[in-house]
Amino acid sequence: MRTSPYGHDWTRRLAVPAAVVCLGLTCFLPTVDDACARARLEGYYETEAVAENDNSLQEGSRWIFNPMRHLYEFKFSANPHRRFDIWTKFNGDNNNVDRNLHVRRFWLIEGHARVFGDGWEAIAFTKEDRYWMANVLSHFFTWADGSRLRTGDNMGIRLQRWNWWHGLNATVIYSDFSGNVEPAEDGKIVKIDRYWEKQKLFLAGYWVRKDWNERTADGEVEYDSADNNQVFGLDIRWNRGFEWAMQLGHSEIPGDRVWGTSDNSWAFATEIRNLRAGPFQLKLSHRNYGKEFFNYLSGALDAGGQQGRRYYNGEFLYGLPNLAVTTRVSYEHYDQDQVGTTRDQSVDNVFGEVYVEWIHGFASRVYYQKTDNIDGRWKHLFGEFLVENFLAKLKAQFKIRNMDTRYEEILYGIDLGFKLSDKFKANVRAMTSDHRKTVLARQSLWAQGIYHVGDQMELTFDYGPSWHGDNDLVNDGSFAGSQDADITHRFAMKLRAWW
Repeated sequence: MRTSPYGHDWTRRLAVPAAVVCLGLTCFLPTVDDACARARLEGYYETEAVAENDNSLQEGSRWIFNPMRHLYEFKFSANPHRRFDIWTKFNGDNNNVDRNLHVRRFWLIEGHARVFGDGWEAIAFTKEDRYWMANVLSHFFTWADGSRLRTGDNMGIRLQRWNWWHGLNATVIYSDFSGNVEPAEDGKIVKIDRYWEKQKLFLAGYWVRKDWNERTADGEVEYDSADNNQVFGLDIRWNRGFEWAMQLGHSEIPGDRVWGTSDNSWAFATEIRNLRAGPFQLKLSHRNYGKEFFNYLSGALDAGGQQGRRYYNGEFLYGLPNLAVTTRVSYEHYDQDQVGTTRDQSVDNVFGEVYVEWIHGFASRVYYQKTDNIDGRWKHLFGEFLVENFLAKLKAQFKIRNMDTRYEEILYGIDLGFKLSDKFKANVRAMTSDHRKTVLARQSLWAQGIYHVGDQMELTFDYGPSWHGDNDLVNDGSFAGSQDADITHRFAMKLRAWW
């Protein structure tokens, strides 16, 4: 269990009692008419039985029957007052410990309590992603990455104020997200933003800080004001038919935890997009990250990330007049002074795509990609055909990876789903791979039947590994490029019910 810096087990001591108290308030609060009707309890149950052949070379082919999985999940929400609501989710899953054990415990998965009014909101949360920040650039770095902060038993407070003073908006976030790792870690985020010129100009300022708090032998937490990383940032966006955006940031590490602070502690990014001339559209962008620009609350700019990298990117789109055909050509170059080494990295990437929308919901796409880096030249050719309506869906793909190299791989994939009746549906996914380094081609097959027992219950029957190709078929690394991925004799039956 996560212990807070103050020695309290928040999850155990606060979360469950708070839910019980709020439930009591919901049902007995005298100031709210029909308060009990404002509470809602939802449930979900899932059980799965799996039998699979492990194809063991040592033991010979053998079948393994996995213990039954049982997942129970409950969601509770309530509005005991018109300006106050709570939401919690608990579950018990024997898959998280030992499937041979019966589920005897329920764990708090996530939850929050929210108080709000006209133009303001305060949320106390645990194990939730409440760290979103508007990103003015289409694909550039974020000042705070929720995936970095939602770790362990994270808990915190998010405060927001809209149209606060002279049109300013404010966001304040504090989070303890260290989980079970040492030392303890805290995050603090402050954002002030405002729109001008009838929403055409947007300005935002950020202060982002991460603190490391060392723990002593007796379990106490020692706070060191110099042991932190903080970033000051600025976002600008200007919209006048086309759009221009910019990000500027400076990082500091007072305790000199890694490399310290210097002129290389700046980051800059800018982009112009939606430049149009008839059917033509252009986007240009540039990023430059200093070798000592570290933002430990952003995944891309944590230690060992994109420090010292300079990006140059251009993208050209052309839509054929009176036809549903779009062509896209992009070029990206980046070079990087890798921190701590003398090796410089340079990468050039060219991408060209044609996308066509046909009649009756049919569409197709073809792209070619070429990447040059210090390891060589890598070329890929991809094609896709798809259609979907209320009765069926079809996606067919092919891809030639690493063309003209010893790692060349030719992939084919098809994903088919169809509705047989109001009660029964089926899905089939099949893929094959022919690799220059292998003697025999690899295949994968997954088939699923879904029977809707009722409005809130369904039964599924599966054959094969469902994870092969589930993320865009031949572009999914679970099959493409994985020489161990092949047909697996796996049978699964799953029952799902919710209320």
